[in-house]
Amino acid sequence: MIVGRLGYLKEQELKVTLNKCEEIGRMLHSLIEKLSQNKKG
Repeated sequence: MIVGRLGYLKEQELKVTLNKCEEIGRMLHSLIEKLSQNKKG
């Protein structure tokens, strides 16, 4: 990630941030799937 290469975040902060981004991505995916099911059914 650019912020890590430029030194804006320490390695541990970068890991935490990436983990949160992954979690948000999973949550958004689940929401989209649920909304799609509601629209179809």
